[in-house]
Amino acid sequence: MELIEEIYRIKSLLSENSDPYKIWVASNLESDRGYCVYYLTENNSVIGSVTITDLNKMLNNEDFNDDDKLLHTNYGNLSNTAYAHTIVVEEQFRRLGYGLKLFKECENIAKHSGYDRISIIIKKNNIPSQNMFKKIGFKQHYSEGNKDLFILELD
Repeated sequence: MELIEEIYRIKSLLSENSDPYKIWVASNLESDRGYCVYYLTENNSVIGSVTITDLNKMLNNEDFNDDDKLLHTNYGNLSNTAYAHTIVVEEQFRRLGYGLKLFKECENIAKHSGYDRISIIIKKNNIPSQNMFKKIGFKQHYSEGNKDLFILELD
């Protein structure tokens, strides 16, 4: 599916959504930054966001955390992988399903952009996030220091 088709698909889903909150997508995976996906309230206040970027672009970025590079390098299978990062849900909206909805949209974007998998790094002590990502279908593949690498294989 072409990027333009994907944007129209997302917009149509948003217009059909009866949820008082909405998802807004900015940029695309072809840019250096990738997609920023935001969950917004009725008055357009951000309650959550996630960024999804081509993993190889991140690995070539000098600003990318060396520990995160090591986790991915030790995993090995880096081709055609999207990397989800900078995941935030405002505290009062946590554990209400918004993070799950937000990330499901990232999964759709990655699938329709031709990626085979999504990687994410989660701190070992962040049990709520680990549980949410396991619920989505992520599997832990590598551990180093205080971080774990999780991978979701896309169908």
